[in-house]
Amino acid sequence: MRKSPGFRDHSGAVVPGSAYDDDLNDIIERIGQGRTLPARYYRARIDRDADELLETEGVIHLHLGGQNSDVLLFLVQYPDRVVLLEINTHQHFATEPKGSLLRAVHERHLARIAQEITAELAVKAARIQAGLDKLRKPKPPPDA
Repeated sequence: MRKSPGFRDHSGAVVPGSAYDDDLNDIIERIGQGRTLPARYYRARIDRDADELLETEGVIHLHLGGQNSDVLLFLVQYPDRVVLLEINTHQHFATEPKGSLLRAVHERHLARIAQEITAELAVKAARIQAGLDKLRKPKPPPDA
């Protein structure tokens, strides 16, 4: 897990010792351990309506403080890493297209990560082809 160089709490709500800070630390710990997150971090009606920010920009948002909270952790999830972008409010859903400003702020860092992943996969593929590594299925993460 890593934080974008521009990672900040734009909401101003996540102060040490607050419930929001506790939730942020819980999320970071669970992701780091490969555990699932409790439903309270996800938006209400997750299975009933679209998440345009996720669908168009690939950005996940989690609610610090519960499903009705306006304090959101924005992140991008890759197969082998998670990048925390920032903490903010629902303001990124007001831009057109949704999240375009959020994505623009973090675009250089995300592009660098994409390059790292591509290079790592190329090395891994070469090692597999050379017979140095065995192709193996990843272990499923433990449940919460």
